[in-house]
Amino acid sequence: MFPHGSSIEYTIRRDHRYRGHAALALRAARGIITGNQEVLDRILDLYPDERDALQAKSTIVGVGVDTSLFRPVTRSERKKTVSRVQGPRGGKTIAQSRELVERLERGELDAMTRYHGTYDQAVPDEQVKEKIACIPWDEGRILLFVGALTAGKGIQTLLCALPAILREHSDTHLVIVGSGAYREVLEALVYANAAGRQKLFDYLVAHGFDLDRSALTGGWEGLSGAVPAYPGLEEHVHFLGRLPHALLQFVVPCVDLAIFPSVVPEAYPLVLMESLAAGVLPLVSDFSGFADGLDQLEVFFGRDLVDRLRLPFAPAERVEGMIDRVCGLLRDFPTKRPTSDCAPWRSSTSTGTSAPARWRPPIVASLREARESSYSRRNAVTGAIRVARRAGT
Repeated sequence: MFPHGSSIEYTIRRDHRYRGHAALALRAARGIITGNQEVLDRILDLYPDERDALQAKSTIVGVGVDTSLFRPVTRSERKKTVSRVQGPRGGKTIAQSRELVERLERGELDAMTRYHGTYDQAVPDEQVKEKIACIPWDEGRILLFVGALTAGKGIQTLLCALPAILREHSDTHLVIVGSGAYREVLEALVYANAAGRQKLFDYLVAHGFDLDRSALTGGWEGLSGAVPAYPGLEEHVHFLGRLPHALLQFVVPCVDLAIFPSVVPEAYPLVLMESLAAGVLPLVSDFSGFADGLDQLEVFFGRDLVDRLRLPFAPAERVEGMIDRVCGLLRDFPTKRPTSDCAPWRSSTSTGTSAPARWRPPIVASLREARESSYSRRNAVTGAIRVARRAGT
């Protein structure tokens, strides 16, 4: 059997009935496959009395992605590539986002929790094509977050770091792809930072987790203090709604950095592989399954570069650490690069600057080697077959 990290955290761990059913399944299984040590440890912690028996029939087979779904593109190809995002719409409208701001200006703080069910969260935003057309894909420095819009994903940290990033790199834009009940809270944070609304910012920091439809409660750690104001911030943050993989493949390769600042444990580092397959450097929180994924990347990219992708997890270090790493990486490569260069961290001589040679691995060779590693889909299948044979199935 192959347990899923979210099932462990949000079903089995929270309900003793499911915990009992899972125990029966684990005992009956002839082999247990997990994608990393993080998930295996979660299982062993749930059933300490059966630790030895479960560990004896467990093996780790690294998860992987289908690299054929992602194709790196040059900066000059970005606008054309991302223009292919089309399909069903019907999600949140620009008018709804403006209405939220108007309600917040009137002091209606409960408005952040009043939009659930008012639009379809399973599809892209209604004006997604218009929003995409307003982003300077060819000239700007584009950051990307993809995932569920929940408190645990830590997007609030990124939005609090963005003003300082913009002060050094004013052409930076953040693209947020995903859906969830936390979207209005994040839009409220953008408004608070853009308008310098200290009281609203303080309210969000104090009650941030309570505003999500999750088990997290309380305030945001490490974000108190003066509002990180930046007039016009809303022009640099672009919510696109939920995009299926068929459309996401046209967005991911068109950014400079992908950022995943989770504040809750993540099981498998799939976003690392998806980003790299698209030729994009991913920055992730340095703990749980993300840390495992980063450790494995050192084989292909070296410790110096991988350390620059590690976002500090300690609450007091999150914002400053993110500012330091994002600004450092953006500083090391120019926005204008040769059209033959598909990897955003490779050097460019067109502007007289270049990234340090010690962290410029050839992306094609590294990805080719990674495909043959524990990250590859082929190796994952081979590993599963090996486990099944060992179990006699």
